[in-house]
Amino acid sequence: MILEQVQQILSTGKGHSLSELADRLPDLCGRDDAKDILYLLLRLDTRFENVGKLWFAKAGMKSDSTLEIREAVKGYFSQTNRKGELMAHLTKAVAESTSIGEDKIQKVISKNYHTVQSGKMVLNRVKENENG
Repeated sequence: MILEQVQQILSTGKGHSLSELADRLPDLCGRDDAKDILYLLLRLDTRFENVGKLWFAKAGMKSDSTLEIREAVKGYFSQTNRKGELMAHLTKAVAESTSIGEDKIQKVISKNYHTVQSGKMVLNRVKENENG
């Protein structure tokens, strides 16, 4: 799970230091040995490369932004333990965690999650795939 989260963070093409990555990973946040654990995991995984003090996903390993947004929304709801959230708050939280533009995030959320109040509130319920 940790490496999948790292893949999502690094899929934007922007490099991150071990400290930046560890701070964004709930499983490692607050651990004294977080950077050491992360360093070992990243060195063993061929999807990642180290350039100076920054880590990157190797070229051709970028994930689909729709999947990245859906995973970020899922993570948000699992961390907050809420049944719903205001679209504006959720969009901002996902944008901060993924570095994807808010317009794209809102479109993906609206398409993939149930909403109420004319789209102002997003429920923690994924829509069934209507296109088969």
